[in-house]
Amino acid sequence: LNQPSDAMMSIKSPLRYKYKPTIRYSIELSRDFHGKVGRLKVSFRTQSTQLISMLDGFFKLWVRLEEKYLSYLFTTGVPYETAEGRFTRDFYAPPQSELTDEDIANAIGDYISCMDSCIQLYFDNAADPETAVRKVSETYEGYLQKGVVVL
Repeated sequence: LNQPSDAMMSIKSPLRYKYKPTIRYSIELSRDFHGKVGRLKVSFRTQSTQLISMLDGFFKLWVRLEEKYLSYLFTTGVPYETAEGRFTRDFYAPPQSELTDEDIANAIGDYISCMDSCIQLYFDNAADPETAVRKVSETYEGYLQKGVVVL
């Protein structure tokens, strides 16, 4: 989607749900190749309390996974914020890394792709919460096993 700034990008992804709502991923990139390199904002517009509740359930699961696997990298906790139907996550370059624009873009793109796949899995398996949690967990673990360039 067109953005007012060359340091920002938005991606929309349809959600397989009753009335096909759209999830919006907005990325703000920093000009810093060390420290904070970007911020992801995930949101969608809906008045459905059921849909908001399901998305909040997904974000709680996502946060648990990130805390489980990444908390040792962040002394003050994984840099995320959640609110009703919204999720924000900051990305940082690992210390002493020499990342290029392309490295950062690919890493954030991989994160978004994983998250979007996990959201779809979560909603596709909403009738069986144990299966939803298992499939999301397996997908996230697979993403981490490929190697993570930005944290």
